[in-house]
Amino acid sequence: MVPSCAARAPFPAGHGTGLGQGCYDRLRDSADDSEDTRLMGYRVRIFLRDSPQGEGMYIGERIVPFPPRPLDEVSFEHRGRNQRGVIEQIAPSDWHPSAESIPALHVVAVVPGG
Repeated sequence: MVPSCAARAPFPAGHGTGLGQGCYDRLRDSADDSEDTRLMGYRVRIFLRDSPQGEGMYIGERIVPFPPRPLDEVSFEHRGRNQRGVIEQIAPSDWHPSAESIPALHVVAVVPGG
């Protein structure tokens, strides 16, 4: 079972949660205290297509820095590289940033230099 706060990416313990130990502490590596891990993001499940006509492939869960919205560009790591894409669809369609569920993003890859 996924903790109810897992839809949002890690955040410092007690940060706006009213809890002594936040989801952040349960998800992060305790040895990693870098500033980057203290930034909030959104946990998403990504289905990536190489082209609008291509077939989508589930690439797993990722953290994105901004609340995802249809037709927004999103950037995430894929196969050791930074991949950019355009969000074609979000499921569930009524997902909002404070929802506890982890949304599925259907993303079309942006070709480098294109």
